[in-house]
Amino acid sequence: MFYDVFRLIRHPEYFLDNDYINADVAVVRLIWPLVFSRIVQPIPLVDFRVEAGNRVMVGALLEMRVKLLLACSVFTDSYNKFALLWIHRNIIPAWVTPEMVCLLPDHPNRGVCGGPIEFNGHVVGIACWTLRPCGSGPSVYVRVSEHYQWISENV
Repeated sequence: MFYDVFRLIRHPEYFLDNDYINADVAVVRLIWPLVFSRIVQPIPLVDFRVEAGNRVMVGALLEMRVKLLLACSVFTDSYNKFALLWIHRNIIPAWVTPEMVCLLPDHPNRGVCGGPIEFNGHVVGIACWTLRPCGSGPSVYVRVSEHYQWISENV
């Protein structure tokens, strides 16, 4: 199903260059309101941080896969093990910021760029970037809680 967009509102602090992404969120205003159905349903946002170690759901077109939410600077070096590889700031100087959260690629990520991660029925993250092509892991998400007030003011 397609919807006509009236306006795209980027976060005022959005910034992108070769080494840095900041405030990678936007609000989409539609010409006509959504019609909710069994398939199209609203989902609340969180105004609190979901900490490392919690299990989350990665949004995909028609499937949800369980992933492990990790601290921002932690990735795994194996799809089948939870061995961790710390990526230091001197390797990737500013790509992972405190406003972001990373997911382990414990099985292939079927999420989509700009798609959500969900925790207890709330959107906690929005896909921002990945080390591999979009749709594979490990993936980095913008924390919704870091932009909750701005999103609320613009919906």
